[in-house]
Amino acid sequence: MLIIKTDAAFDPVTKNASIAYVIQDFTSKRIIASNAKRINVQDNHQAEFEALIDALKYLIDHDLTESIIEILTDSKGLFLSIEKSYSKSYPAESQLITDLLSQFNLYYTKLISDKENKHAHRLAITALHKKKEDQ
Repeated sequence: MLIIKTDAAFDPVTKNASIAYVIQDFTSKRIIASNAKRINVQDNHQAEFEALIDALKYLIDHDLTESIIEILTDSKGLFLSIEKSYSKSYPAESQLITDLLSQFNLYYTKLISDKENKHAHRLAITALHKKKEDQ
């Protein structure tokens, strides 16, 4: 079983955004993969969706679809979108997540606090404040 923690950061003044994910083995808590990068989106909510899309694509690209995945997010909008397989505000992103998740045998989601999501949060914040040339 794998745990996916995602987060996003957005600066409303500069309109810069970043996303991050951390993928861990459930038993050992060993980090299998992590990534953070800047992206172009309209707001933080959209960035939250993109962070999960990025993590799911990583798992698919690395043939990890047979694993049970636990998706942990501090974004209520993302959590509800996964549960309903729909988002009024982000229908394209929600549909892509639904399509990606259909490639996995079993998954479940859990809404967590910001405090429980520190690692992904730190990665997203660091990527947001990195100079674009450093990326």
